[in-house]
Amino acid sequence: MDLEEGRARAVELRRLVRKHNYLYYVKDNPVISDAEYDSLVRELNMLEQRFPELNTPDSPTKQVGAGMLEASFRTITHPTPLYSLDNAFSPDEIKAFEQRLARGLDAEPPFQYAMEYKIDGLSVNLFYEYGNLVWGATRGDGRTGEEITQNLLSVRGIPETLHGVPRRLEVRGEVYLPREAFLRTNEARETQGLAPFKNPRNAAAGSLRQQDPRISAGRGLQASFYSIGVGLDELRLSGQLKLLRRLGELGFAVEPHFKQAVGAQAVEETYQAMLQERHTLSFEADGVAIKLDDLVAQSELGFTAKSPRFAIAYKFPAE
Repeated sequence: MDLEEGRARAVELRRLVRKHNYLYYVKDNPVISDAEYDSLVRELNMLEQRFPELNTPDSPTKQVGAGMLEASFRTITHPTPLYSLDNAFSPDEIKAFEQRLARGLDAEPPFQYAMEYKIDGLSVNLFYEYGNLVWGATRGDGRTGEEITQNLLSVRGIPETLHGVPRRLEVRGEVYLPREAFLRTNEARETQGLAPFKNPRNAAAGSLRQQDPRISAGRGLQASFYSIGVGLDELRLSGQLKLLRRLGELGFAVEPHFKQAVGAQAVEETYQAMLQERHTLSFEADGVAIKLDDLVAQSELGFTAKSPRFAIAYKFPAE
């Protein structure tokens, strides 16, 4: 494939990725599988790596999400940006990830990692001031999101007040519909003559985007939190695993099956064990989030336009 053929294919791939981003994130109505979507993004990434001329800032590979529903909720600007994880699908890609960490930190592996189930839900951001919840919002495009505070207050695992925290605190996590609640919701929709939700992620998104908070409250939504934006430095935490435990102490719901692993080989072994446990969970998970445990090293590595350099999502095989 020469440059012009690559350019034409990149144009088509970007159109398809943007289309499916919109259907998935904004309309909550995906028409292709996650595996098919991942294949499109991977092909586009490979083209942009092969032909640097095609690697432009407006590519959907540099963007998070796909905006918001129009004329539904007021817009919130996140105090710090929200990012999405790059994906890995094989042990070799995990080894390559560890090698990138080594180069970025100028240090020798192995490194210690936190490994967390990647819940298939809707990413949200909570903002507290003086320990009080000021607003909660969807991730949106990573810079701005939809303000859905009243709906979020009906979700288990989201405290309205906190004690012993910085004046300003930003907490990130996932709102999801457990498997049983998803089945109940779809049964109710079919009884009402409505189309069932296609998967728990879209059911959670549809539930949180209701103008009437009573509808959200009746769906059985739950939450799991895993990250802090504003206020992290003041908490003086040294690692991701300690951050998860601290969030739990503050009253946030934290998915308890997180693991620790040292080095790429241990990551692979732990991933395989978590893959076997996948169907015993009460929620849908599409992979494992692997994060460098050291928060100082995380800060040193920083972010690309779209993703943290210190973390990656090791995806489960498609079903």
